Amino acid sequence: MQQVSTLRDLLNVSDAPHLQWESITRKFLELNNIVDQTAMAENLLPTDMQKKLLRLYQTYISEWEVVESQIWADFLDPISDRRTPNDPLVAVQ
Repeated sequence: MQQVSTLRDLLNVSDAPHLQWESITRKFLELNNIVDQTAMAENLLPTDMQKKLLRLYQTYISEWEVVESQIWADFLDPISDRRTPNDPLVAVQ
């Protein structure tokens, strides 16, 4: 949850992708290396790779917001642990 909050704060500085990128890379310097190493391999311009990563993080935030209340409700409700040993666990991606 802290991770989502941090990303949300960093990306909410502006609607302009270059300003969002500037904000997020001040906190996570390694993202510039990822773009440098990956853009060429993916046959993308660095700015296009940056935009794809920003969209990835924005999607992550949006998806978390959809499931967060249910996860917390299940976590905080001791009766919600009604899963039998044969019930499969589902991973959220």
